[in-house]
Amino acid sequence: TCLRAICAETEREPLGRPLLLLVPEHMTYQAERALTEKMENGAAMRSFVSGFRRLAWRVAEAKLPRMTEIGKRLILKKIVGRRAEALTALARGASQRGFTAALAETIEELKEFHGTPGALREAAEIVADKYLSQKLGDLALLYGDFLEETRNRFEDAEDRMEKLASAIGELHAFSGIEVWLDGFVFFNPQERDVLRAFLRVASAVHITLPLDRDVEPYANVDPAALFYRASRTLQILKGMADEEGVLYTMRVLGESRRFAKNAQGIAAIERGLFHFPTRPERQADKACGVCVIEDGQVTDAYGAEAGIENGEILTVTEGMNGDLILGSDGGGIYIIGSDGTRHIGVHDGLGSEVILRVKHDP
Repeated sequence: TCLRAICAETEREPLGRPLLLLVPEHMTYQAERALTEKMENGAAMRSFVSGFRRLAWRVAEAKLPRMTEIGKRLILKKIVGRRAEALTALARGASQRGFTAALAETIEELKEFHGTPGALREAAEIVADKYLSQKLGDLALLYGDFLEETRNRFEDAEDRMEKLASAIGELHAFSGIEVWLDGFVFFNPQERDVLRAFLRVASAVHITLPLDRDVEPYANVDPAALFYRASRTLQILKGMADEEGVLYTMRVLGESRRFAKNAQGIAAIERGLFHFPTRPERQADKACGVCVIEDGQVTDAYGAEAGIENGEILTVTEGMNGDLILGSDGGGIYIIGSDGTRHIGVHDGLGSEVILRVKHDP
């Protein structure tokens, strides 16, 4: 839907204001290639694809050297060595392999959520658990030293994200831009700051979220609900639009487009998602079932047309009266006789519908 809308707008006005498609970082190549393939001429002057961080590195002015992941770990290793005697709960782990890598990821997440060393120290004073309090205190100490060590010397992706939100409002190139966001179920606070900036300058912002149109909104209140995170994101976005005085509309897609090539498989998963035990749904055809071979030739075949819903047969036995007894992988037992096909499943007393072997009872 996003790609078609961008292509339609590009064809309508090839040299108009910029069109931006924001997707998760790992999807940028795939999305850019898909967009190019959909373009009538295979290229466009006004549309481009990016992730949040990629956009930050392209737009925000670079005034300081970029801090790589390896560089970040080396700085943290230096700080940990210097603060070794001051650490409490993290003292033992600080000497373990991989500690600085885990610490770097923690600091990245703290920056993304606007966490500060002061907030960590306040939390350490409030919590009743002694070990957790010490852990938060150690983290505040190391995080504070890291900020001091890198301030006005280096910058990382999170620092660039902070600059991106303000750069969007200052650059004329973003004035009147039209933005699409696809592939997200959640936006961290830094990303929400960027979205807020786009709401202020863009002509339109389109955001897709994976929500079931047949599920009532109240069904997603429980954090364990399938669409809780996307539903919560929708409420946050609505609140953000209200705060900025931006009018918004909601559009519900009438059909599934992303999984159009595998619609039957997705439909089967949806039908059995909340049912246990699950029963595999498979399409049986002439080549899925059992064949009777005589003198090297197939003389008969039994599949879906014979009433065999599950055609993955694991064992075949001939009954005393000449009936064929078939044991399937998840479909129970099928008995093929002169009067047709009969099915035996768990409702008839089977302990399992995966039948590995059928044996005569003497």
